[in-house]
Amino acid sequence: MDFLAFFFVYSIIGWAMDTAYRSWGAKTWAPGNALKPLPIAPVYGFGALFILAVDPWVRSAPIFLEFFLFGIGLALFEFASGIFSEKVFHRRLWNYGHVRGWSRGYTDLWHLFIWGALALVLTRALHPMLAGSFSFAS
Repeated sequence: MDFLAFFFVYSIIGWAMDTAYRSWGAKTWAPGNALKPLPIAPVYGFGALFILAVDPWVRSAPIFLEFFLFGIGLALFEFASGIFSEKVFHRRLWNYGHVRGWSRGYTDLWHLFIWGALALVLTRALHPMLAGSFSFAS
């Protein structure tokens, strides 16, 4: 029950962050639209659950190593998700081909750093706060 609830919570938060980022860049409303018209992005829910599952094993590492392990893990997850989406659903949901340090346009070096930082925010601040707020959380 906890995993399912957190999956939906983090999928919605991820959609909101992605929509804010896209809208800021486009200077107009630009919602993430993987599952139109729902305000949800499952890739963020799966990514958050992945980080929460890995967190106990990397928590004892120095924070800079934790940052890079999370960033590398999520960049690999983003790469695999991009290939999966294109091969299974015949949809390319993002393309970083124009960015330096990219990998076939599915991920890039900049996002490795973004994912590492967001994973630390998730494990150090957001999840502890939300886990204590919801009655379904242990």
